[in-house]
Amino acid sequence: MRIVYLFLAYNDWDLLSRTVRRLDDGNNGFLIHVQKSVDIEKFKKNIPNEYFISEKDRIETIWGDYSCVEAELLLFRKAIEKYGEKDNQFVLMSGSCYPIKSNKYIYDYFSSCSPVNFFAFCSFTEMQGDFKKMCFSNRDNYWLSFSNTKCKIEIKPFNFIRIRCVRKISEIPFLKIFKMLPRIVYLFFLPKKLGKYKELKWCVSETWMELSSVSVKKVLDYIDENPGVSKIGLYLHNPEEILIQTILNTIELDVPRRNYLVCCESRKIHGGDLSIRNSDIDFVKDCINNPNFLYLRKFNSNENMELLDYIDSITEKE
Repeated sequence: MRIVYLFLAYNDWDLLSRTVRRLDDGNNGFLIHVQKSVDIEKFKKNIPNEYFISEKDRIETIWGDYSCVEAELLLFRKAIEKYGEKDNQFVLMSGSCYPIKSNKYIYDYFSSCSPVNFFAFCSFTEMQGDFKKMCFSNRDNYWLSFSNTKCKIEIKPFNFIRIRCVRKISEIPFLKIFKMLPRIVYLFFLPKKLGKYKELKWCVSETWMELSSVSVKKVLDYIDENPGVSKIGLYLHNPEEILIQTILNTIELDVPRRNYLVCCESRKIHGGDLSIRNSDIDFVKDCINNPNFLYLRKFNSNENMELLDYIDSITEKE
């Protein structure tokens, strides 16, 4: 079995290069997608060039937009091409994640239960309260999102157009809105209900997953055979937390499922903010001591170097 790490990177090349060095023991595989608008040369200074998705394939990813799913699917397809569809564990991570167990521990963990898909999910039918209302709204009403650090536009057909913007409307990049027009036009031709895809077992989960290559191949085949599913994804809000997870929940009946292995629990101690502080040392220790957390996010190389050094000092003893 081979572990293949698939990274979605946006910034912090120092952290990512440290993470790759930490994980690169000669047995693991790597594929890295760097957001198209970011200078990739800064990442390549300390990471082998062959680990990166090619320049022509890079995608401009926007949080909460289908472009994130496109980047994930690109990584999955390239991983299948490079490493094959059998006996691999694909670990999808953010560039802000860091391992909190040794390579040997991680390998033994996956080997002891392979093949398994690790992703936490909540079925739409099991949700309660406002969370349920939000997710059903995302599914039953098609959303069109354009966002950057300054502005977000959301459009729901035959309902309303809402623009939240901290700048003047006249300053919204017109070209980007113009490029969205095909989506807007197609929006009105989509069935209000999901039609032939009613069999989908809708669920929501964290973006980050550890999946069997066999299951990933099934997902890619399903999307190729049902391209309309991707079109639905274009109009979901936060599709990176819904679409691939829903497909897995629908079609993967053979490979067992467990909870995901990337700890994102720091949001509970910082009011929803995932960022790790150096003062979170007790939280980090708890995560290290938890046998089912292999990775932790969200680190920053400018602020957490001492904490990262501490993690490495612990894992080197394993």
